[in-house]
Amino acid sequence: GDRVALVFPNNDPIGFTVAFCGCLMAGLVALPIDVPLIRRDAGSQNLGFLLGQVGANVVLTSELCYKALPKNPNTEMIEFKGWPRLPWIVLEHLSKSPPKDWSPPNRIPSENIAYIEYSTLKDG
Repeated sequence: GDRVALVFPNNDPIGFTVAFCGCLMAGLVALPIDVPLIRRDAGSQNLGFLLGQVGANVVLTSELCYKALPKNPNTEMIEFKGWPRLPWIVLEHLSKSPPKDWSPPNRIPSENIAYIEYSTLKDG
């Protein structure tokens, strides 16, 4: 039931799909997020509010997307105004093979599958 933000660009449907399906298999609640392009983007502040309200614990993203996010002069990712402090996990940096004692679940109970969908308009 933990919430996970999925930050993927529109041109990476495979990465997003893998992360989304992984969240479902693990019983996590996925929250798809549009990539924030600039720090002062008004939409990024609304996303920060959303992440805080739903209790997101971590952000999953791709290496290409993470590199494209705005950075400060020290090459550290900037903090977006209103965003809670969350760890960013780049999928390509995770182990390619599962632990030896891991086995996929037999069946995911349908009452445990969830994701959060949101939308915004020009006026918020």
